[in-house]
Amino acid sequence: MNTRRARNKRPKPRGVIEDEEEGNSTGNPVSQSPTAELAAKRMRIQLEKAKKNEASQAKVIEKLTKEKEDLLAEVAKYERKRAKANEEECISSDSQISTTSTSSYLSSSYSSTSEEERKKKGKKKRKKEKKTRKKGKKQKRPKRKKAKSSKDKGRRRAMNPQQVVERYKKVLGHFQKGKNLSESYNAVDVNRNTIAASASIPELAISAPDKYADVLQGYSRSQKLNVFVQECSKVLSEDPELMAKVDELKDEGKLLPVSKRT
Repeated sequence: MNTRRARNKRPKPRGVIEDEEEGNSTGNPVSQSPTAELAAKRMRIQLEKAKKNEASQAKVIEKLTKEKEDLLAEVAKYERKRAKANEEECISSDSQISTTSTSSYLSSSYSSTSEEERKKKGKKKRKKEKKTRKKGKKQKRPKRKKAKSSKDKGRRRAMNPQQVVERYKKVLGHFQKGKNLSESYNAVDVNRNTIAASASIPELAISAPDKYADVLQGYSRSQKLNVFVQECSKVLSEDPELMAKVDELKDEGKLLPVSKRT
């Protein structure tokens, strides 16, 4: 069989062999297979993607570098401000220390001077007392009167039923204007217990003027005010209708809502 193949394979003519060699030597393109072309195309696409990724990464790196520089600049600026603030604080603390030391020195010198003056005055006073004792004269110091405070001056004690009623009506006026009881007492400069202790007098005078007039006829200047208060309280307690009227006037705001504490 080999001899048959060798016989069938005839050698090409010389001219045909030369033409093929000339065609290869002239550089005519040799056709590639589809698989090789597809692989080359994929390589080109991957190369372009790699170039784009490299460009985007370069931009990101440039942006991060700029942000880093900005942050470093801000940190440096903050450090300068902090150093300046610390320096100013040190200067102010030094000045305060110097001021404090100066003031303490002045106060100590003043206290020592005043102490010396007191000692001198004490010596003079003792010498003077010795002289007076020798002469047999006794010095009497005048008693100092206690100055009344403005609060005591403003408060006046009610001396009769009329003054009690007037004082009660003043407090009632402030209460009816919208103030609470405490504010109303302070406006008239009177305390709550004083008003409550004598409240039966104005309550009877406002709720039953005729009965109040009858009780007032038996009042004299020599009579104590608390006795008159008890008489008014007795008239109120013995008349239930009158007590109901007093409670109604209190609800309407025409009387102060106070009662004597037991």
